Amino acid sequence: EHACRAGATRPLGGTELGTVAWWSENSEGKPHPGGQKAPNSWGLFDLLGNVAEWTHDAYAPYEGTEATDPNGPAEGGVRVVRGGAYRSFAPAVRCAARVATPPSHQLPHVGLRVVMEVP
Repeated sequence: EHACRAGATRPLGGTELGTVAWWSENSEGKPHPGGQKAPNSWGLFDLLGNVAEWTHDAYAPYEGTEATDPNGPAEGGVRVVRGGAYRSFAPAVRCAARVATPPSHQLPHVGLRVVMEVP
């Protein structure tokens, strides 16, 4: 979430979202190769939309109403999937969006976000 947010304090929406993410309004219902959208303010590509991200965190409700760079519990039956996907509606394509998903689910719109330096 921290890298995805890149210092931003509000969710992206509409046209602004379309500049950095593939989502239900612009994806034609399919994933796209990485690096085709604009990077965030830290120069990182594809941290929202396209394919949602499996995370290491187990899912549990946050305590309180706000959390900054939260970590989930170390163990649990479901994991956190973040960032929305090519088939997600705008409210789900945000840095703070998280969905509880059993590890046994194999979904075409959920995967990993791999970091690599591009020359």
